[in-house]
Amino acid sequence: MASDLGTDKIDIFRYKASKTPPLTPAAIPFFKTEGGSGPRHSEFAPNGKFMYNIQEITATISAFSYNDGELKELQTIKMMPGDFKGTNGAADIHVSPDGLFLYATNRGTVNEIFVYAIDQVTGKLTAVDHYPTGSNPRNFVIDPTGNYILVGSSNRINVFKVNKATGKLTQINSAINIDQAVCLKMIPVE
Repeated sequence: MASDLGTDKIDIFRYKASKTPPLTPAAIPFFKTEGGSGPRHSEFAPNGKFMYNIQEITATISAFSYNDGELKELQTIKMMPGDFKGTNGAADIHVSPDGLFLYATNRGTVNEIFVYAIDQVTGKLTAVDHYPTGSNPRNFVIDPTGNYILVGSSNRINVFKVNKATGKLTQINSAINIDQAVCLKMIPVE
């Protein structure tokens, strides 16, 4: 899957290492999102049955069922309330390692991380809560245990403790001061 913000499409490819080229368009080569939505990133649930895509411009999240290269839209929800007057810049999206919660960031006027519960049968999302992150939360990472989330912003990395039963977050007072934290990755330590 490849999000194409400019064409409002999620391009769908088949991958076979034994073929040349290994990457070819799927039988249904793309899913068209709402015009002007700006699909940005996608994330699969650990069970492989559901995929989620965040749209940058409209600050929406779409839930899809996934089966053998085909997407079926289940739901599209707005991150912000209908009367919101600020600017959006929805950025990153990740599913907790246990597949129970989805987290997503929105930049612009908002500068928050949002928490959604994932219905384990339908794949649909229900809003849980949202938390300030500091200016311009572009990228974040969930540690492999699912206990912590680190959110990179313009001038720091905020560390949140995850309540694994509710998905809710508590900010830990140990922010890491660093300019332009735009990409965070966990590296295994041996």
